[in-house]
Amino acid sequence: MTTLALPRPIRLPAVRWGELATVATVGVGVALAVAQVVGLTPLAQDAAVYFRAEPGSLYATRYAIDAAPYGYSPVFADVISTLHPMPERVFTALWQLGLVVVLAVTIRGWALPLLAAGYLFGAGPWDPVSSDVAMGNVHVLLGAVAVFGLRYPALWSFALLSKVTPGIGLIWFVARGEWRNLAIALGVTAALAGLSFLLVPGDWFAWATFLQGGTDFPLWVVPVPLPVRLAMSAALVWWGARTDRPWVVPVAVGWAIPIPYWTMLAAMAGALAYLNSDRIRRAIRLPS
Repeated sequence: MTTLALPRPIRLPAVRWGELATVATVGVGVALAVAQVVGLTPLAQDAAVYFRAEPGSLYATRYAIDAAPYGYSPVFADVISTLHPMPERVFTALWQLGLVVVLAVTIRGWALPLLAAGYLFGAGPWDPVSSDVAMGNVHVLLGAVAVFGLRYPALWSFALLSKVTPGIGLIWFVARGEWRNLAIALGVTAALAGLSFLLVPGDWFAWATFLQGGTDFPLWVVPVPLPVRLAMSAALVWWGARTDRPWVVPVAVGWAIPIPYWTMLAAMAGALAYLNSDRIRRAIRLPS
């Protein structure tokens, strides 16, 4: 008599909720991008400023619907100007999608609740991440630089060539004596700036004048002047570097942003990447 062998039970792979949330976050990003293209969501005005900026007259024109000026380095505009053939809404949609993807890669599962909070309950002062994505600013990207720039120092060129002061995070390399990483960060920045200067030197002189003029902002948002915040950020990064606490870098970078709106918290959210202790070790090469 032949005995039939019962099939072995199928063992499904364990569900990793962090990875599932990461994938879901990207799905939200795709939905937001589609909504932006077809006009279901308001135009991402900060991204529109970047897109409309014209090399050769960057700081003499106000570009966005709310008459906001372009304030970043000429390099930033030079790169984005190559995309001018595409429709503006396509650019702002892709920019928003890029922000969401970077956020998901940086803080993984934490990205979904932070992003969803604003869109489910209405973007506002307590929803800095969704507000940053909705406007299309770069705070999420600066948070990612603060995390991944410790291993890939060339990324710091983005901070230095956009909002400038978040480059305070480079003190990490100084405090730890990582001179090669510091040289890479500064060298890549100088190379990009030099190439841009050769293309349109007038924009660089205009940017220098723009920076010297300063920027007015309401102190009631964060009633701490920029020089004080820079000193606080520098001290925080130095302490974190000397005590192997890389999570302080996104916090310091966010605190050092020139105009201190609540969306600076979107940069600080990068600190959530370090809730996984293994990721800390990989980021700063601590021994196991």
